[in-house]
Amino acid sequence: MEKKVQLDTTIQIYRAFSHSSVKRVLVKILSQCQVFVSRYVLYEFKRTLIKAVITFYTYVREEQTIDDALDRASRTFSSRQKTHFISIFRELVKNPGIAKGNKEQLLICLQRMFEWELLDIFEEGVSYIPDHIQCTPSKADPTEGITQFIKQLRCQKDWDQCSLPRFLRLKQKRLRRLMDLSKSPEYQGNKGFQTLASLCGKILDDFNECKGNNCKILGDMIIALEVLPENILLTSNISDFEPPCKAVKTSVRFIKYSDPKVPKL
Repeated sequence: MEKKVQLDTTIQIYRAFSHSSVKRVLVKILSQCQVFVSRYVLYEFKRTLIKAVITFYTYVREEQTIDDALDRASRTFSSRQKTHFISIFRELVKNPGIAKGNKEQLLICLQRMFEWELLDIFEEGVSYIPDHIQCTPSKADPTEGITQFIKQLRCQKDWDQCSLPRFLRLKQKRLRRLMDLSKSPEYQGNKGFQTLASLCGKILDDFNECKGNNCKILGDMIIALEVLPENILLTSNISDFEPPCKAVKTSVRFIKYSDPKVPKL
């Protein structure tokens, strides 16, 4: 029987930018399985990778030279943005014109990348699971202009823009299991998991607490909760996904970037 896997955001990013050994492992796994993804992962993909491409595009357009744009990115990008940015620029400099400092060529390549190339990679060979969260920012359209795209990605606490409160209300027992697991000695030193558990406590008192910036903190747990019963979550993010997946009883397999191997599914 063909296995069914569900991809998290890291795997979708690695399909676009990663070491050739990682890509080979992913190609092998995905060629042997039915592959699924959620609209929430699409939102994270747009909020992280596509937004990083658009931001760099803005820097290149505003600065006189590519070197100036690179300097600006090195000073303003967050650590995670810098990781994505290195992968993005490594791919771009394969173009001879860009390697020689052709600014217009770089702008064309970046625009093509954020408008359709990355989304094509994201959706290649995957099917979307039922969208119970109805994340409005996941529909942000990079072709509508940079300012509008960034605006569409925003999630405000007082906006009625998703069904996440209702979704989490249906998962109350799993949230409580997560809070119980966070009290075990094994996870006392895991600050990220403790922050997540604390937020889950607030959400159980008021489910609207899941909106706005808190949605980003909940991201890994939301992805874990969305995994269909017959699916296996595939991720490279062991430290963040192992505790919530254990708590909510989501089947998960990990791929280590430093030592990529095909996991037993």
